[in-house]
Amino acid sequence: MSINYERVALSDLRTHPQREAALENLQARIAALKAQAEGLRAVSTDKVPVQGGASRSEERLIDNIVERQRLELNLRAVRPLVAIVRRGLDSLTEDERLVLERFAQDGRRGDRTADILAEELHMSRRSVYRLEEDALRKFTISCYGVREL
Repeated sequence: MSINYERVALSDLRTHPQREAALENLQARIAALKAQAEGLRAVSTDKVPVQGGASRSEERLIDNIVERQRLELNLRAVRPLVAIVRRGLDSLTEDERLVLERFAQDGRRGDRTADILAEELHMSRRSVYRLEEDALRKFTISCYGVREL
């Protein structure tokens, strides 16, 4: 079974804006949870839990810690994916980047997108499609080293 990295590249381009937003949101949520944890009262050690259960403040603190750990794992997973796409986009010319981003947003090679780009870039629709193919190949190789495996 071979992997079509151009398909992977298109998927990464489509989800890139959401992953960029996730980076900021994950960091903000982790910071909020850290601040919240600092505000939780220290657990009183002179009380005996009823029937072996934890106190509410202990439970809140544990829930906070667990959520922070999960979000930090998510952040560690998303951060390199965003960096890969950023470096791939940085390898493109301004026109190549514009064409790839527009087609990725459109989700397909729509004629309307091609017409708009052709007008903006002062080229034929056929040239826009050729530019898109070249940009996708260049982006894929920059991100993954190969087009297919």
